[in-house]
Amino acid sequence: MIADYAVKVTRSADTCSPQDVERLREAGLSDEDILGVVGIVTYQNMTTRIMEALSTVD
Repeated sequence: MIADYAVKVTRSADTCSPQDVERLREAGLSDEDILGVVGIVTYQNMTTRIMEALSTVD
């Protein structure tokens, strides 16, 4: 469930919905847990994009 949500955030964050968050809650995650998941996933995505962009610099 968490991995599916992480993939969705990574590939198409604009399609994330309140229903996605509710599914995570139903799986036992607290709002704090969900915020942590979002923070980790988005931070990783950001750092990956920065590194990819910088790797093109000679």
